[in-house]
Amino acid sequence: HASHARISPPSIMTVGEFFDSRIGRAIFESTSDPEAAQRGFESGVPMARLARMQDVTEAILFLASQRAKYLNGVILPVDGGKSAGHYQRPDYG
Repeated sequence: HASHARISPPSIMTVGEFFDSRIGRAIFESTSDPEAAQRGFESGVPMARLARMQDVTEAILFLASQRAKYLNGVILPVDGGKSAGHYQRPDYG
């Protein structure tokens, strides 16, 4: 959970969180028209496709890598841009 980032010394742990997009067609199978449901979902994604397992895996590998060593408490949406423009900046008041 991202709130753990505030209490974890940076030399011990980097805490990251990611939101995965919908992966695969199975989520649409319970609808009356799975193909139309998938097209409808994809039309709302700037990348115009569902996430692939590789998309999520690469994001997780990045968060676990030394390249992300300065990141802490990050929420990384893996959603093909679907959440772009909906992010609310935290109020550090």
